[in-house]
Amino acid sequence: MFQANKLYVCGHRGARGVKPENTMLGFRYAAENGIRILETDIHMSADRKLMLIHDDSLDRTTDKTGLVRELTFDQIRTANAGDGEKVPTLEELFEGTADCEGMIYNLELKDFAETEGEDFALESVDRVLGAVERYGLADRVIINSFSTHLLAHAHKKAPGRYAMHGFFPFYHMFGAEDPTEFLTNATVFNSTLGQDGKPVNNPDPIAPFETYSSLAEKGITPWLPSAVRDPAFVITLLGRGVRVITSDYPVALSRALGLIY
Repeated sequence: MFQANKLYVCGHRGARGVKPENTMLGFRYAAENGIRILETDIHMSADRKLMLIHDDSLDRTTDKTGLVRELTFDQIRTANAGDGEKVPTLEELFEGTADCEGMIYNLELKDFAETEGEDFALESVDRVLGAVERYGLADRVIINSFSTHLLAHAHKKAPGRYAMHGFFPFYHMFGAEDPTEFLTNATVFNSTLGQDGKPVNNPDPIAPFETYSSLAEKGITPWLPSAVRDPAFVITLLGRGVRVITSDYPVALSRALGLIY
């Protein structure tokens, strides 16, 4: 999926630093300015529509309130997601960027069994994979989640068919499954475990250099998180297997790296 010795910038929730996150306005802005990896988050509505929104509720990112899983598509569409934008569907993302040759979609599964229930969560995964297949995008989609359970479910549906994205160190993920069995990509955080057993990110977002090399040697492509913004560090880490950096400002970063002009 990624060429050797080439850098890619992934638009985080479209281009959330400059446009309303997870909106077609943000996705199109990134795409029209040369970005060829778009990351988004997926929650399923009460009537089984795949809505692109980070949180499990409308509260933070729109002018409405309520849990996505308890609202219908029509109810969600009454919300203003910023600048008059509506919360889009996964299908709208695919269709709205269909003219962007080679676009890669990093789809983060956000319906967790721990909060939405097992049946709802796995149905959400199945519907995402179904949409990917209908649009013929399996070779240009990365299935992403903090849940090893959801990723394992997707992997079992079609072993090796989809690229799989997780987070490293693996204590950032949850679930009983071993993610090394199916991960092909992983965002690397520079973190430690706090006394409460939860990850604590260090002020410097660059992890020890050997971390990236060790992941690449296992066949897992290391990604940089959006907290990394210094182009010099990005170039340095290219030699250690890093191919992608997720950014809230993907166009500006791509220009700083000389990837687009």
